[in-house]
Amino acid sequence: MNPPPPISPDPPPEDLVPLADGVMVEVPAAPVPDFGVPPPEADSFWQGLRALPRVVWVVAAGLFINRIGTMIWPLLTVYVETHFGSSATGPVLISLGLGSLAASLLAGHAADTLGRKVCVLTSSFTAGVAALALSQAQNLPAMMALTAALGFATSIGWPGLNALVAESVPVSRRPQAVALSRLAVNLGFAFGPSLAGWLAASSFFLVFFCDSLTWFLFGLIALVGIPAKEVVVRDWGRFRQILPSLAESFRAAQADRGLVRFLSSQLLATLIFTQFGTTFSLVMRDAGCSLEQYGLVMGLNGLVIVLFEMPLTAYAVRHHLGHRVAVGMLLFGLALCAAPYTRGVGGFAVLMFVLTVGEMLWIPAASLYVTNAASDELRGRYQGLSGFTWSLSGVLGPAGGVMLYHASPVVWGGSALVLAFLGAALAAGLRDAAGAPLRRPLLTR
Repeated sequence: MNPPPPISPDPPPEDLVPLADGVMVEVPAAPVPDFGVPPPEADSFWQGLRALPRVVWVVAAGLFINRIGTMIWPLLTVYVETHFGSSATGPVLISLGLGSLAASLLAGHAADTLGRKVCVLTSSFTAGVAALALSQAQNLPAMMALTAALGFATSIGWPGLNALVAESVPVSRRPQAVALSRLAVNLGFAFGPSLAGWLAASSFFLVFFCDSLTWFLFGLIALVGIPAKEVVVRDWGRFRQILPSLAESFRAAQADRGLVRFLSSQLLATLIFTQFGTTFSLVMRDAGCSLEQYGLVMGLNGLVIVLFEMPLTAYAVRHHLGHRVAVGMLLFGLALCAAPYTRGVGGFAVLMFVLTVGEMLWIPAASLYVTNAASDELRGRYQGLSGFTWSLSGVLGPAGGVMLYHASPVVWGGSALVLAFLGAALAAGLRDAAGAPLRRPLLTR
C-alpha cells in the first residue's frame, strides 16, 4: 500500500495582510452584523430601548445634567468679541480646537489602556475646574491658555464614554443606546443655551459657573453609577507606549478603506458643523437678533431632537446607513447656506428646524458606524480617530469660518454647501446598494 502523501501546511489566508511585525489584519469573508440595519428577527426598536442596562441609563442621566450646563460653547464667540475684540476670536477658537485635538490623539489610547471610567472622571472634574477658571481670564494669552485647557478636558473622556456604552449592550441594541444618549444630550441642550442667553444678559460669570457646576455633577454621577469593573484592565505600562499605539491606530485605520472614506466624509462635514456654535451666533447678531433670541433658537435644536429623533431613528435605522448620513449632511449645509439671507427670529427658527433634521439623520448613523466598525481591542482608538476629525475641524472650522464670514457672508454660506455636498458624496458610498455591511479589520496576533 502506498504511503499517504505528505500533508503540506495550509497557505496563509488571502484575506490576511501585514499590519506590523507580528500583527496581521484579517478582513473576514463573513459580513459583520448590524451596521445600522437590524436583522428581521431582532426586537423592535422600542423593545430594545426598554431593555437597555442600568449603566446606559446612568450615563444618559449624567449627560442630561451636563448638557443643561452647555453654556460656554454657544456664546464663546460673542463673549470673546465683546471682551477682547473681534481680532481675538480667531486665536481663542484655534486654542480651543488645539486643546481638543491634543486630547483626541491621547483619548482613545487612554480609554483602551487606563479604562473608560478613569477617562470619564478625569474629563469631568478637570473640565469643571477649567470652565470656572476661564471666567477669570483678564487678557488674551490667559484666555487662549484656559480655552485650550477646557478643549482638552472636555474631549479626553468622550471616546471612553462612547466605548463604555457600546460594550454595555449587544450589537443589535446599539442603535437604541446611541439614541438614548443623544436624547439625554439634546434634552439638556434644549434648556442650556436658552438659559445661557438669559444669564449672559445679566452676567457672563453665571454662564461659566453653571457650566462648571454641571461638569462636577456629571463626574459625581459617573463616579457612583459606572461600575468599577470594566472590559479594559488598567495597564500603565501600555499607556506609556502612546506613540507606538498611535501609529498602530493609524495603520489599522489605513487598512480599513471603509473607515478612511468615512473619516474623510466626517472631516468635511464637521467643518460646517463647527459653524453652528460659533459663526452662527454672529449671523444672528448681524441680523438684529438679541442674545436671548439666539439662546431660544439654539434651544430649539435640542427640543426638536427630543421630540422627533427617537421616532425618526426607529424608522431610519431600517434604511441605507450611508444615504442617511449623506442626506443629513446636505440638509445641514443647505440651512447654513441660507443663513446670511435670513431675517427675524422666526426665519432662523425655520433654518434651525431644517438643520436639526439633518443632524438627526447624520450624527446617530455616523456614531453607529464608528462603534460597529472597530474590533473590541481597537474600539477606544477608533472612537479616538473619529474624535480626531471633530477636533481637527474644531481647529480649522471656527477660526476659518469667522474670517470667511467677516470677508463675505455669502461666500461663507456657499462654502458650507460645497463642503456638505463633498462629504455627502463620500458618505453615500459607505454601503453598497444592497445594504450589505462593510467589512472591518480585526487585529490578530
